[in-house]
Amino acid sequence: MTLFLWPPPKRKIQLKVVIPASILSVEHTLYEKTLITGFLARALAIFRVSEIAVFKDYESSAPL
Repeated sequence: MTLFLWPPPKRKIQLKVVIPASILSVEHTLYEKTLITGFLARALAIFRVSEIAVFKDYESSAPL
C-alpha cells in the first residue's frame, strides 16, 4: 500500500509567482539572506510553482 504517488502529479494549471527584488534588502547578513532564500525556495517547491519572476521595484538597489 502506497501513501502517496511518486513523482507527484503535475498541476493542471500552471502556478506563477512574482517576487520583488528587494525581498532580501531588510536582511543584513549573508546567513539571514540564505535562510530566507531557502525558506522561500522550499515553500515554492511545496506548492509546485512552475514559474518565478523577479521584478525590480523602487526599493531595490541591486541590479538584476
